[in-house]
Amino acid sequence: MAWGARPVLLSVWLAGVFVHAAHWTTLVEQQLQVNPFMDSATQPSQRYSHSAVEYGGEIFISHGYFYNRWSEPSRATYLRDTWSYSMKSNRWTRVNNGKMGHAPNARMSHGAVVHGASMYLFGGERDDSEGALCGSAKDPFCEDSYYNDMWILDLQTHVWSLVPNEQPLPRARSGMVFEALGTGMIMYGGLRRHDTWTYSPQERKWTAIETSEPKGTNHPGDRYGATGATVGRRLYVFGGNCHKCPHSCMNDLWYIDADAPVWHSLSSCTTTSQTPNLFPIGRYYSSMAVWTSQPARMLLHGGCDCTRGNGCQCFDDTWSYDVDTNTWSRIHTIPQLDDKVPTGRYKHSMVKWRNQFVVFGGESYNPYMYYNTLSTLHTDTP
Repeated sequence: MAWGARPVLLSVWLAGVFVHAAHWTTLVEQQLQVNPFMDSATQPSQRYSHSAVEYGGEIFISHGYFYNRWSEPSRATYLRDTWSYSMKSNRWTRVNNGKMGHAPNARMSHGAVVHGASMYLFGGERDDSEGALCGSAKDPFCEDSYYNDMWILDLQTHVWSLVPNEQPLPRARSGMVFEALGTGMIMYGGLRRHDTWTYSPQERKWTAIETSEPKGTNHPGDRYGATGATVGRRLYVFGGNCHKCPHSCMNDLWYIDADAPVWHSLSSCTTTSQTPNLFPIGRYYSSMAVWTSQPARMLLHGGCDCTRGNGCQCFDDTWSYDVDTNTWSRIHTIPQLDDKVPTGRYKHSMVKWRNQFVVFGGESYNPYMYYNTLSTLHTDTP
């Protein structure tokens, strides 16, 4: 289907069940990386563990990582640039190269959300090759190679500013869930973290709302690479991994209410043999976004499982979660309308624009690749 054509809105019956259908369109094809591709003026480099937000019909992606096999010697490459993709003009623009004046250091596995006309970026994993010692005067907002700084990107002027350091601050982290919540933000977990915080942009203040030690089955516990979305005042968290737990890729679902901060389990971890086609397989670093508010539904795409001792399995499936009925439904695309279904991947990004979910970047294991493809999943609900 050509870009700009009106998407066909269809639903189908599968095994006697009425299921929402969808189809994929490729907006920007994969471009092979040629060193120094990261300095391209027309398209972001291949990357994963970046951030992505939507504002005013533009998709903003920032920072991230790839392993540069084209350099001599080959090396880990942490990125610090920011790009926008216009859904109207179908074009990428580099809006900040990360070297102009004051800007966040290169990083990956950070979080970003939109508030007003700004993107707020928090935390992430540090590039230790930058030279300055973690915690030194030149790089004060880090701990054990992870950041806890907050930056604001003006999405109209594309200028970064550092939010003043006001106590209390969450500990530095990466791989956390960081989402918009009403007029503020909410954050849970990360590598070796299990606490939950809210942030007020108006007061520029963090508040710890749940810091209890996980006990038994009443808490999602330490986990990283989980994904989440907010509905009302609730943060929903799915999957992830625990660095202390063997074979621990999860497919459980939890929520916490910011006004009554106690964790509630909606489903426990299950195996695929127990739940064929009823639940997503356990995974981490998938992507989730709110689909509709009435009824409240969320969309989950992709992710990977590297914990079962037989290599890594990355997923290309898409699921819908209905908040009111606490049920999952597999989203089936229409092969006749699909342009190209994205290869199974993880550490990609997915944001909603109108009735489309825009997927960028990520990494796959079969084939082993990094991506800078931009794809969109058309749904039948605006």
